Amino acid sequence: MPWRARNHRAEAEVKTREQQRQRARPTAQQRGYDYVWSLFSQRWLRTHPICGEQYDGTISDQYSACARAGVLAPAEVTDHILSMAKGGEKYDPHNLQSLCRACNSLKMRQYES
Repeated sequence: MPWRARNHRAEAEVKTREQQRQRARPTAQQRGYDYVWSLFSQRWLRTHPICGEQYDGTISDQYSACARAGVLAPAEVTDHILSMAKGGEKYDPHNLQSLCRACNSLKMRQYES
């Protein structure tokens, strides 16, 4: 494989665009994730502790790379399948799933961009 020099300018531009996108994004509280949501999310994750787990206890691989790979990874995030910004209900169990941080980030990059 031939050696290639790193393109530091392109890497810096990508980093700058990501920083601008993050600054433009409203805070978690502005997006509706308050103290009550935090308590709800903690309770949800105690009940549904596996990445990809749905309200009924089934494991879905739709947004969980862990489930697709057959890995039972611990969930860290209560995720809205349909984001609240797109009309998803905040506390509807049919609209919630448990994800690990990596799968949640992947879902955001792939489906919500």
